[in-house]
Amino acid sequence: MAKALAYELQGVQSRLFGLLVRLYSPQLIAEAQRNVMAHAAPERQATALELLSHLIPQPVYQGLQTLLGTASPLAKAQAFDQLLGPPPAALPPVAELVAVQGLAAFADWTLAQALESWKPTADTVKALLPHLRAQNRLVRESAIAALRRLAETQPVVHQALLHHWPHAAPPLPCSPTPSAFPPPSGFASSKTPPCLPKRPSMCSAPSCPL
Repeated sequence: MAKALAYELQGVQSRLFGLLVRLYSPQLIAEAQRNVMAHAAPERQATALELLSHLIPQPVYQGLQTLLGTASPLAKAQAFDQLLGPPPAALPPVAELVAVQGLAAFADWTLAQALESWKPTADTVKALLPHLRAQNRLVRESAIAALRRLAETQPVVHQALLHHWPHAAPPLPCSPTPSAFPPPSGFASSKTPPCLPKRPSMCSAPSCPL
């Protein structure tokens, strides 16, 4: 998950600079983005950000400085809490947050990693349903693998899912050929859940995909 979240942060940085280009001097913003995003030396990155200190509002500048800095994730979270205020409620575990938000907020590779480590409860397992029927093959196969793991390791939660949503089966049979989904460019390969072959049923529900 750490590599997947680092990838998401790169996307956030790119989108943020894209918004700033539309609001302020495109030339200065583009120059700062090149120096910051091109893995420049810390001194060069600091100089690039200083160019923006008099161009963009201070809260935005401080947030950008925090986001691009080298502080620990905990220190960055505390800095953003000071800038934006603490979250209104306790946040769920990262894997659950990604699984619930899905492709609306995260890349398919990140979602696949989250589904691999997520341990849903009876209250949150319904978030798996849209992923079982996703058009994206990586997400769909990851969700099918998660459903099978659920039957093996959390049978009570699995039965609760099938009791309330008996049509949780994916619309298409899973291919027995393992699929290779490389991570985004620039990130080390991580195990992605393959499409598992069919095996004897583990449940009695008519629509159970296992």
